[in-house]
This record gives sequence, C-alpha cells and structure tokens, in this order.
Amino acid sequence: MFPQNLTQPQREAIFDLLLLGMYADSGVKLAENEQVFALTEQLGWESYQDRSEYSETATSRVRAANETDAATSAFLLQLSGRLADDDVKKLALGLLAKLLEADHQATESEAAFYQKAQSVFEV
Repeated sequence: MFPQNLTQPQREAIFDLLLLGMYADSGVKLAENEQVFALTEQLGWESYQDRSEYSETATSRVRAANETDAATSAFLLQLSGRLADDDVKKLALGLLAKLLEADHQATESEAAFYQKAQSVFEV
C-alpha cells in the first residue's frame, strides 16, 4: 500500500535515507544524485526550503552518519522514528532500492547498507 499523505518530516527522512544511500558504496555519482531528486519528486514537498536547499544542509548530517558503522546505525534508527509508519518505511526502502540500482553497479557495500536499513526499520 502506497501511503497517501506523507508528512514533511517523513519526506525529509526519506530524502535523508536516499542521500545516505548515495554514500553506501563510498562513491557519489551524478546518476545517483539525479535519482534522489527524481524519486522524491513524486512525494511532494511542503517546506520553506526547496529540496536543493534542504539537500545542502542534509548532506553534512549524512556525511557524519557515514563516518562509522555506529553512526550509520544511529542515524538509521533516528530515520526510522521519523518515518514512524511501517508503510512509509516500506516505501522508503523501495525508493532506496531504486536509488541503489541507478548506477547499474550493485556492490556488496550497497547490499549491506540496504540490509542494515531493513533491519533497523524492522519491516
């Protein structure tokens, strides 16, 4: 079931998850960045910041979360709380899977990141 009414904090949490997913293989690619914006376009956006502005501030949080496994796990746990709903978590994981496929190069680190997110989200 596709959640119909996402809150702005849920949209932002999905955006943050996708940004973190870009770093899962230790290489940020233009195709992945474009995919983050394409995937979140359909979710809507109701903030004083547009998604580009939000991305600038979110990137520093995501980079910090990517520094250690413990930081990544803590960030994913925080995202899980912001997503709040199992259907929204499933949506976020589905979008993450699409993002990880964007560069047509599946890596072990991306698969491990997806599994970690799925485990933390408990869906």
